Amino acid sequence: NGQVVGAVMLSRTPRGLFVGIYQDRGKIALGVMLILMALVVLAALLSRGIARPIQALAAASADVARGGASIPEAPATAAIEIRELYANFAAMALRVDQRTRYLRDFATAMSHEFKTPLTGIQGALELLMDHGQTMAPAERRRFLDNAMADSRRLSRLVERLLDLSRAELAIATDNLHCDIVAVARDFVAETTAPDLLVELRTPDRPVFGQALPETLRSVLATLTENSRQAGARNVRIEIEAQEA
Repeated sequence: NGQVVGAVMLSRTPRGLFVGIYQDRGKIALGVMLILMALVVLAALLSRGIARPIQALAAASADVARGGASIPEAPATAAIEIRELYANFAAMALRVDQRTRYLRDFATAMSHEFKTPLTGIQGALELLMDHGQTMAPAERRRFLDNAMADSRRLSRLVERLLDLSRAELAIATDNLHCDIVAVARDFVAETTAPDLLVELRTPDRPVFGQALPETLRSVLATLTENSRQAGARNVRIEIEAQEA
């Protein structure tokens, strides 16, 4: 009837707790083993899906840095992010290989282009040093003119290298847009080779393209000079617009 007539207090001493743990030792040991097994399985999955692929990718990047081109395939068990990393690395390695090939071919071509006029200048100077005193004035003048022509060729090569460096800078900023017809007309107007006739055929309207004026002028100058050196007397440049 709303009156407290007594109280019962239940408690467990520490000794009783240890006894309960001892009595349930089998279940506790089984739980610890299951937890350890789960940790081992998770570690194996992480190693197979993340750690090993990353180690293989690190080895591949070191090989690419040494000049190799071995690009490993992403393991089938790798995580999605790791597969994307492999794909990005493959694209990067391909661009690096293309860039390396370009630089190697460019260095080979430029060394050949520079070697020819340098050899001519060196030969003319050697002849003038050895036989300059006994040469006729006309013959001496001819060797000097050849050396001067080779020096002008070297100067043009240097100018083309500078144009190429400016083109690379413009490409890095995506500044690629010019009137191809206008560039070709300016080039033909500036061409002053007395032994070469340059003819230009273009549409009656501007033709815009994804290119750089410096690059186009360099290409036209190289083709024209190579044609002249090969014995050509007439060069025809045609520009045709095509729908993309």
